[in-house]
Amino acid sequence: PGSFFDAPRTPPEAEDALRRGRALYGPSTPIYVGSVPGQEVICTTTVAGYNDRGQKVAITAGHCGEVGDAVQSADAPQLGRTGMITHVNHDLDYAVITLAPNTEVTRSYNGVTANHQAFRALADALPGVRLVAPDLRGRGRSAAPAASTPAPAAEAPIG
Repeated sequence: PGSFFDAPRTPPEAEDALRRGRALYGPSTPIYVGSVPGQEVICTTTVAGYNDRGQKVAITAGHCGEVGDAVQSADAPQLGRTGMITHVNHDLDYAVITLAPNTEVTRSYNGVTANHQAFRALADALPGVRLVAPDLRGRGRSAAPAASTPAPAAEAPIG
């Protein structure tokens, strides 16, 4: 639903987490966003981890939802709501999802690994372009650099 391509099947690591009663979140986890049943949108996470308060969080695109919207893993829908959007920045098009206790986070999901080096080669190949949302599995190759103008001088380079 809401997808323009045949998405990959649920990865084994997500199935293992589901057997433990948890939804696994990492780079490219497919999610349903929205608080009105039947009106959810499908998006993906870019990365998941912990914030400075030790809470599990994930990042998705800012156009996926608004503060207060429910989030559930499309690979573990039987668990219901497993997160909530708690911050949105429309200028940079990102949203923070605070994850529920019945979740696990990983830096690798279905063969996609994200770390501080994950997009270095792409960033190096695009000098003067601020890279905000590289393509991941749920984007159907629709993502593009967010800006074609030089990044602000105060912005730190990727990596």
